[in-house]
Amino acid sequence: YTKGWLYQQPRFALKLYSPSAMSEEAWKAWCTETRTYLGGVLKDLKKDNLVKKGRDTEEPIKDILERDHPITALLELVEEMERYLKKYEFQPLTMTGMGKAVLQRDILIFKILTVQPHRARMMKIMKWTKENTGNLYKRSNGVWAIRFAPEDFKNEKGAAKDRDYDVELPKALGPEIENYLTNVRPKFDRPGDYVFFTQKKRGHVKEGRETQGGKWINVMIRYRSRCFLKGCIGFGPHAIRHIVATDYIKNNPESFMVAAHILHDKLETVIKNYAHLKAADGHKVFQQYLDKITLEWRKA
Repeated sequence: YTKGWLYQQPRFALKLYSPSAMSEEAWKAWCTETRTYLGGVLKDLKKDNLVKKGRDTEEPIKDILERDHPITALLELVEEMERYLKKYEFQPLTMTGMGKAVLQRDILIFKILTVQPHRARMMKIMKWTKENTGNLYKRSNGVWAIRFAPEDFKNEKGAAKDRDYDVELPKALGPEIENYLTNVRPKFDRPGDYVFFTQKKRGHVKEGRETQGGKWINVMIRYRSRCFLKGCIGFGPHAIRHIVATDYIKNNPESFMVAAHILHDKLETVIKNYAHLKAADGHKVFQQYLDKITLEWRKA
């Protein structure tokens, strides 16, 4: 994009196929020219029908999305993780590194994503401070909540524009958050205010450095879903957003606006991505309603 991050990095000229030192003006001119050229190439490819859709992003969760309540898959996954954790409650986990603390961290991540399906980046940059000034904070009523400014979101110029995010977490999650912050998080022995840290010594779960934007949360979610959800080949964090939104819309066909609020996204985007659920599942809900009315009528 001609006004974006890459546009502002003239030092990258040294990494081109033919490296050269460019001035800021020359780099911006090159970016603009290259973008125009690539846009033309893409236009020609589309015109000749040579742009094909790659791997179906829904394939890993196809069976999950076909459930009446797809979100139950996330509940099952967490339940299996907690069962595994409880099995080794009084002895070390059979995992290398900080196995127990890492698993407790991952369970909390899944629980938060199930009720507030953020993108992985938001979970990586989420902070907490003892002064209660971070993204994760405790309200005066004792309930934990998550807040982000518009600029924190990927879609800050779209759906998130001028919309602060400040949403309470379920009260039942409060004790787990406090236990994590008090007893689990310190075990990672990392400086900084991040809520979720990686382990210093890499263990069974391959992780990266959060300070370098490492996709360790993506890797973790794919690994855990493959290990703890029967029959699942593994899915990434975006699939969780898809599962949560699909579940709600399938069972509340007219509630696209609520789904948009859940995802902190535009109504138009949600309708575009989930409109295919409206017809079939709308009829399903209507049929259930009709059956109920018919039964009541017969009883009367």
